[in-house]
Amino acid sequence: MKLRDEQQRLIQDWWRWLQPEGQTDREEDRLRRLGRFGVFSRAHRAQLKRCADPGQVLLVPAFHRLLAQLAPSMAPQEPDAWRWALIAGVLVWVDKEPEGKGSSASFGARMAAPAGEGAGRPALSELRFARLLRATDEQDFYTQLRRAVQLVNNTAQVPALAQDIHDWLIEFRDPGVCHPSQRLQVRWASDYYLQAAKHAAAQAADKD
Repeated sequence: MKLRDEQQRLIQDWWRWLQPEGQTDREEDRLRRLGRFGVFSRAHRAQLKRCADPGQVLLVPAFHRLLAQLAPSMAPQEPDAWRWALIAGVLVWVDKEPEGKGSSASFGARMAAPAGEGAGRPALSELRFARLLRATDEQDFYTQLRRAVQLVNNTAQVPALAQDIHDWLIEFRDPGVCHPSQRLQVRWASDYYLQAAKHAAAQAADKD
């Protein structure tokens, strides 16, 4: 089940509201966010970053500003606020969205890319990446994914990462919802190891 376009727009708008220092968009966009979410305070972002689990996110005012905007777009049978709390608690660690070459890469590929200029190792080691894929429950996934976002220089495509988190939750709660080959873990693994192989080949070519 895909997030609705309106839900993706609201999630990205809310994230941009939490990151006013890095936004260079139009005044009308800033005013729209002000109307939706109110006046921003750095305390909003700090409170969310201190949340060690989605249950704590549920107690933060800034999260409820997002939830109030999302409510009209939700069908009665849609999952509970916990899902949105897990998404929000991870997205708050994203400081910027990627730009330029490679900006459209999936989060799986981004985890395998070097962490910075001249770095020879992937942002997430294979061991840490494997632990993320084997997350045992929603809390484990939340904790490990927040750390993964930090290791990729706090950079991610916000709507795409929100969709990934949503997919993981749906598949974790109902393993039969899709064919095993279509699960998020498989897509991330494919993108991660393909990117790792490309980087290894490029390094080998540089040495020749």
